Amino acid sequence: MLYWLHNSTTALCFSAVAITLLGQLLGTLLVYVPADRIARNVSQPAAAAILAHAFYLLFIFVWLTFFALIYFVPKNRFILKHITSYAWGNTPMMFAIGLAVGFISNASCVLVAVLHKDVALSFNPCSPFLLLTLFICVFVQASAEELIFRGYLYQRLLKKNQDPLLSMLISSLIFAALHMLNESITPLAFINLFLYGIFLTLFVEYFESIWAAFAVHTVWNYTQNIIFGLPNSGTESTYSVFNSTIAGSSLFYDSGFGLEGGITATILLTLLIVSTIILGQNKRG
Repeated sequence: MLYWLHNSTTALCFSAVAITLLGQLLGTLLVYVPADRIARNVSQPAAAAILAHAFYLLFIFVWLTFFALIYFVPKNRFILKHITSYAWGNTPMMFAIGLAVGFISNASCVLVAVLHKDVALSFNPCSPFLLLTLFICVFVQASAEELIFRGYLYQRLLKKNQDPLLSMLISSLIFAALHMLNESITPLAFINLFLYGIFLTLFVEYFESIWAAFAVHTVWNYTQNIIFGLPNSGTESTYSVFNSTIAGSSLFYDSGFGLEGGITATILLTLLIVSTIILGQNKRG
């Protein structure tokens, strides 16, 4: 029984989901609920900023559950070398590349939605300081998911199966499946989240850089949610640089789920996957 708990693929997938949900539950109770109480007693602009920070910052407890899993289960401690600078690809340069890829790819999806008139944007003056603190909070959320799915689950599956493709497919499938709890998810959005997981895992597999995955995921979420005010996998931000007016859903944009629900994201992610494979194979050359 203990062997199964430590080594079964099913058990590994279950544990990844469990620690993610546990962390989110603790974060909701200890961060978001108190923030919501405070927000009820302040002005609307202040409340919007407080709730936007709290939504992302609650994922600090996913970080804590992740490191608890590493500390209390010695078999998991090898993962530390994959998430620290011990891995050759975890460098400031790769992090910067991830930032650029995340922004350009997400902004491209936004551009298509705007040109197709699915979305109209209007500028909303924001505090530079709050935008910086929100970036840090979004980093907490995005990197927490990366630690669980590209750090813990992928690395444990890879060590167990010695099969990068199988480990990539399983961890990306679980990543996408967990988002089925989000509002307004569609079959196309599920496919895009799966492709997104594949793309980010390729950074880890070919370039040993979960830091690049941190950066891509952070800027993707920050760009669509905090800059352009669009839903982040179905969740809208209460604070953003632009206010968005949604005309409706189309092939390029899903009004409920956001950019990940459109065909633009499918095409873009497919191109990113192919490009990363080609670059990675050439690097291994």
